[in-house]
Amino acid sequence: MRPKVLHLIDDSHFGGIQSAIQRLSASRLKNDFEFQIQRTNLKERSFGNYQTDILCVHHALSWQSLPKILSLKLRHFRTPLLYQEHHYCDGFMKHQVSNQKRFLLMLKLSYCLMNKVIAVSDHQAQWIIQNNLVNTKKLIMLGQSSNLTPLVSLPVKKAQSNYVFGAYGRLHKQKGFDMLIEAIKLIPHANITLKIVGSGELEYELRKLASPLTNIHFVGFCDDISAFLNECDAIIIPSRWEPFGLIFQEALAAGKPILHSGVDGLLEQSKIIHPQYKEGLFKQSAESIANALLHCIKNPPKILKPEQRNQLLAKWEDTLNQWKSLFRDFINKKNNS
Repeated sequence: MRPKVLHLIDDSHFGGIQSAIQRLSASRLKNDFEFQIQRTNLKERSFGNYQTDILCVHHALSWQSLPKILSLKLRHFRTPLLYQEHHYCDGFMKHQVSNQKRFLLMLKLSYCLMNKVIAVSDHQAQWIIQNNLVNTKKLIMLGQSSNLTPLVSLPVKKAQSNYVFGAYGRLHKQKGFDMLIEAIKLIPHANITLKIVGSGELEYELRKLASPLTNIHFVGFCDDISAFLNECDAIIIPSRWEPFGLIFQEALAAGKPILHSGVDGLLEQSKIIHPQYKEGLFKQSAESIANALLHCIKNPPKILKPEQRNQLLAKWEDTLNQWKSLFRDFINKKNNS
């Protein structure tokens, strides 16, 4: 019988968290583990009682969730409790947190209830260590990835007279799509089109912001990112904060030039191209983004060579092997206790 791994999630919107868990659950690891996904809105109710071998929590932590996490720990005291930190990083704290000491205390108390805290990037892991949020023995860095096979096979697209920029992710303040739309407004005579994939709580506001413009298109949910990327000449990531940002890796695999804000895990991923790579960077302002868009049309950032794109395929297998090793270690400890 396969050991059970239960993923607890509160995010049902299109975005990296949900898709990452679904990819993991559908991967070859399903032959070794029985994966289940349970959505729980902690604003409405607490966690339930679960029959599982491993619990992996993906909720955004808060003071409100802390007693519910504690209850979960006490009711499943012999079950390993893992936490993957998708949400918080240095950029989030700078933009969203007014009382940083109180915020960091909440994280420290929450993390101490976990058997393991999983950072999604080296930058995030260093932020956790620098703020002394968890014992380093309980911290592991396990980056995100996906099966990039459909993307590395895409042909390199030759830009036409109308340059198509693509952006995708949850329509949330974090992603900076408002700044991107404002940037398009600043260059009305540029022969460009922007396609935005995703849904979220800011969809109405963003559509309203873009309503005077005819060259911005909201695609909505897209279950074929490969086809979407194939339509784009370049990808732009205007995030205000980004613990990891899988879109960067996907765009690299697809052979697309990338413009990005360089925050948190994004700059880390740009080093895949070159350790000192800094092309395509812009500041978090509409003016800087507009200049980057215009510069990209004439001088697009470098893309990976075909052999480099193929090398990215190993990242998915490495990620799966790390998850398998992590789960196996806890299962073996549990069986031997």
